[in-house]
Amino acid sequence: MNKDYTMKNTLAIALLSAGLTGCANFPGLEGQRAMQGERPENTRVAPLSAPTQAVRDAILEAARDPGMVVTKPTEPRFNLNVNQAKAHEVFLGMANGTPWSMMVHPDVSGTLTLDLKSVTVPEAMESIRALYGYDYEIQGRRIIVPSPAV
Repeated sequence: MNKDYTMKNTLAIALLSAGLTGCANFPGLEGQRAMQGERPENTRVAPLSAPTQAVRDAILEAARDPGMVVTKPTEPRFNLNVNQAKAHEVFLGMANGTPWSMMVHPDVSGTLTLDLKSVTVPEAMESIRALYGYDYEIQGRRIIVPSPAV
């Protein structure tokens, strides 16, 4: 029998049982005491013990794991619609209002016609490279558009 299927069934039965038990009515005086947070005199609650060193180590290791999902601030998205605009000006304009710095060599020339929807700066740069062949390099949060190859 499929191990996942058996485990899912066992879990479903356990949850169902816990849910039904949680919905039970408390009869009489004991029920009233339970609803007020009192325990019957013949019950004892085991004290909580501190986690073992192995558990603490496992938690710390998981926190250091580079594969952990870490939420990053979302990259700003924008629409870019230009018609026969100077490439130099388009590159510089794309960085405005974003965390990106843009450096464009003075020899970069030509015009661009684009209609990009909801793109990030790197996505727009890749689209421009694919369509027009302008090279660029990303260094941290800087984008460098070098002199065109001669």
